[in-house]
Amino acid sequence: DAWVSYDALEPFNLIFANIADVGDNLELMGPQYAEERFQLVSAALGKGITSSTYLQGLGQLMDLVSGEGGGYKLNRTLANLVNNQLPLAGMRNDMAKIVNPEMRELGSDFWSHIANRNPILKGTLPVKYDMLNGKSLNNGNFCQSAFNAVSPIQLCFDKGPGRNFLFNSGYDMRIFAYTAPDGTSLVKYPELRSKLQNAIGQFNLEEQLNELALSSDIQASMAQMENDKRLGNYELNPMQAYRHNRILRRLFQRALKRAWVSLGDDPDIIRLQNERRTLIQNNKYSLQTTTNIRNFPK
Repeated sequence: DAWVSYDALEPFNLIFANIADVGDNLELMGPQYAEERFQLVSAALGKGITSSTYLQGLGQLMDLVSGEGGGYKLNRTLANLVNNQLPLAGMRNDMAKIVNPEMRELGSDFWSHIANRNPILKGTLPVKYDMLNGKSLNNGNFCQSAFNAVSPIQLCFDKGPGRNFLFNSGYDMRIFAYTAPDGTSLVKYPELRSKLQNAIGQFNLEEQLNELALSSDIQASMAQMENDKRLGNYELNPMQAYRHNRILRRLFQRALKRAWVSLGDDPDIIRLQNERRTLIQNNKYSLQTTTNIRNFPK
């Protein structure tokens, strides 16, 4: 009853992660998409010489110069390059995992990526919370944190039937809590995402998932999804085609709305909502002005 992470099994962790991502998207994108992506993985494996430390840094430098990946990737690459220039970069990264084991919500700025790899500075970043129970992610006991920091096999003993159900359901949670129910974007506000995650966790979704996992209707829906996979019905959208994912959507959206309402008195959220309303009003005024000019009699 433990999660086993392969993140520390470099360079195989990247290979495993890419293959898993292709498999996850196979249902939506189809076999041709998977074939093309697997060919890219094969090509990457053929360039194994670039796994050396020097050439990895050179690759990051080329990403920085080319400008690929947008601001987030450029800031992350630049932060890695700067961090690696200082002594004991690897040890500082491992010490950060022991001293501050909790996962952190990162912004797209340069400072966040620098702070996340240093023992003391990492503590200044907002904590990333488990939205199923409100606990901070990766906050095991000291012995577990120390073991995971030096071991290629990392363990997490937070597991149950509800989590297994959510993991196997095909429900997409990658961008959940990045947008508030009223449409307010939280992409650039890691502190607010942290507060929202914690608020969602207070509704104990894990217990509700544990009950759903034992439901005969849910098990039948999961079995139907697995059967469609075996039959190659890749055109089906798992988020819409199966009952269990429709139930999960309602469950998570209800928790998201209740959590957002509970944060209504937070001054940062009030400020962000006022900015959003002002922006919408300005856009409406600009659109109305443009329309009036176009309709002005000549």
